Order: sequence, then structure tokens, then C-alpha cells
Amino acid sequence: IKVEVLVEIATMHGGNPIKLRQFLTGGNEYSAQRQNTPFLEQTDRGEFNRLQFCQKVCEEGNFILDINAFETIFTKYLKPFTETLCLAKKLANRYKVVGISNGGELEVKKVTEIVSPIKFLGVVYSWQLGCKKPDKRMWRRACGIAEVCHQEAVFVDDIPEYVEVWKQMGGYGICFNATK
Repeated sequence: IKVEVLVEIATMHGGNPIKLRQFLTGGNEYSAQRQNTPFLEQTDRGEFNRLQFCQKVCEEGNFILDINAFETIFTKYLKPFTETLCLAKKLANRYKVVGISNGGELEVKKVTEIVSPIKFLGVVYSWQLGCKKPDKRMWRRACGIAEVCHQEAVFVDDIPEYVEVWKQMGGYGICFNATK
């Protein structure tokens, strides 16, 4: 989805969407496999800050856009997973809930606006921790925030592979995909 959004931004601003797509995908269609490209993976792990991300996308796509305009346009395309957030809100009324996000800094800005009404104890962001789910450090940080061990915690995600890794750690996992 991010690749398509970034290519659309390049197109809208007179850039070179073909060159940008090639850079973002490395010539492969990662997005079709629901995997991030190497550049987007690095961004999600915090190896590039918001400004560097914007500059690199503009450079590779041959267009000029200041960071404020870029952020506004990019985050407008991000759609919240309404059903998942409704579930999190209901759970937060009765249980300790910690969010875990694999998004880069720009996505987090948008997600924070959306989830602020939810009573999370905290949110673990991949770009701050320098790793992404299914890296066990993400869950360890979340359990630390909630002050529970992983055997006492339930992990809910829409990616079956992430849930399986969590279960292998001894936790209870639920694959929740509101779109199916």
C-alpha cells in the first residue's frame, strides 16, 4: 500500500512514478506479497527520520515537495483499521492494552491521532526500537510496559505469521482480520 501511495504522490506532483516504483520495489513487486521494500523496511526500523524519508522519496521520484506538504498528503492516504481499533478500545476498558506498530514515523503520527482516545498503557513503535514484528524485542517491550510476562499476555494481530511467532514464545495469540 505504501508503494502505491508514494507512486501516486509522485504522479500528482509531476514526478517520475516509474523510477520511484523501481526504487521502492527494487524491480520486484514486494507490495503484492504484502512485504515492505528494503527502503521502507529501513524507514519502519527508524533508520531514516521523517525528513530523510521525504527527501529520498522526492529525490528518487524526481519531484519537489516540502516536508509539511509531503506529510499531509502521505498520511491522508493511511486508512485506520476501524474494526481493529474498536476491538482495542473495548479491550482497553477491561484489560491492560499496549499497542505494537510496525509503521515508520509518518504512519505513527497518523495512528497516534486515531488511537489517542484508546486507553493504551503505551505503544511500542518499530521505528523507535529499531526492529519490527515478529522480532521478539517488540513483544518484550510491550510486556514490560504492561508489567506482565508473555505467558500472561494475549497478542492480537491480523498477520498470522506474527501470531505464530508469539505463540512459539509461549503466549496466547489471536489472528483477527476484520476484513475477512
